[in-house]
Amino acid sequence: MKSLNRWSLVVVAWYQLASAAEGQQLGGAQSVDISLWRVLAALLLCIALVIGAAFALRYRMTGRIDLSLGTMASTKRIVLLERLRLGAQAELCLVTIDGQEWLVTATPTNVQLVVHTRDTQCVEEAVSCT
Repeated sequence: MKSLNRWSLVVVAWYQLASAAEGQQLGGAQSVDISLWRVLAALLLCIALVIGAAFALRYRMTGRIDLSLGTMASTKRIVLLERLRLGAQAELCLVTIDGQEWLVTATPTNVQLVVHTRDTQCVEEAVSCT
């Protein structure tokens, strides 16, 4: 008898769930009026959040806020032009400071000037410029 009552409760519950689902047919609900302005405002908010996140990542990676988009000419006085690994812990760096080029070797314990010149041709022929 108890078993029959349990099954009848299960059948009744199943029927109620099924009848509730039948009312939610595709296209059976009333239309939701969403303003075009609301959609555009949400889109602009998302775009602003993406741009803000990009600037936050740039600040996090470089430590400074740089509003240039990378297409403008650089106004930095010190520029690392090229870096070449010579070994596990040694590098050869070509640096420009105010138009002068410096060829420098760097290790974890030492930085040494190899060539300093104003002429770029001379850095390319570092052997003859010492």
